[in-house]
Amino acid sequence: MYKFIDLCCGFGSFTKAFERTGLYECVLAADIDENMRRHYSFLNQRMPLGDITSEEVRSQIKETSYDVIVAGINNLNEFIFFEILEIIERDQPKAFVFEMGLSTIYYSMCNTLDSFCKKHQYHFIGFENKDFDNITLNLENFGVPNFCERMYCVCIKKECMRTDDKLFLQLQKKHDYECYKYKDFDPDGYPEHLMGVDWGFNENFHFLLNTPIKNKKTIIEESTPIPMTAPIALDLGLNWLK
Repeated sequence: MYKFIDLCCGFGSFTKAFERTGLYECVLAADIDENMRRHYSFLNQRMPLGDITSEEVRSQIKETSYDVIVAGINNLNEFIFFEILEIIERDQPKAFVFEMGLSTIYYSMCNTLDSFCKKHQYHFIGFENKDFDNITLNLENFGVPNFCERMYCVCIKKECMRTDDKLFLQLQKKHDYECYKYKDFDPDGYPEHLMGVDWGFNENFHFLLNTPIKNKKTIIEESTPIPMTAPIALDLGLNWLK
């Protein structure tokens, strides 16, 4: 089983996606936002660490044995991108996975990441020709009625790759992830329990504070990138990593 650390863990979509494959164990999670940490604790029964730039958290990361780093990079924590690259440069994990939005700043980050991977002998899956379409997935193609595009930067240490063939995420673009499909989905409207969900990170998901517990897990499970991330985690563990 691979061990991974979830930095910028938010409420834990990366953690849940990777752990539900049965191939990974999360050995450390961290997020600077206290509200996010409370939701993560609610969903995963463990409290994440705080700011990864603090000496205390940096020390714990350094002392933790792990194989993979995962991180969700958004417009609230873009500066953390470079902090995580420093950790990767120091620890040289077998692989790392970043999930990002689509905008000019994220395209710039991908180009920076491409240069970083070439310098440190990582293979950036699907980005050989700097084709952003090859690393972009949409939640609506995974059985969830939400238009939610994300770029997935999956990078594997070349010495840890199972194959020399070029690897792509394209196989996942129409993944039939049956367990996420709504049984009675009205294409003209969102399911009732998703009404009012703000995808702009407005107030750091404080809307969840007033959400009934019976609906909170449903929102997390069916309205986040989990359905896109889980197949990637599965491919990484079964087909791409040695």
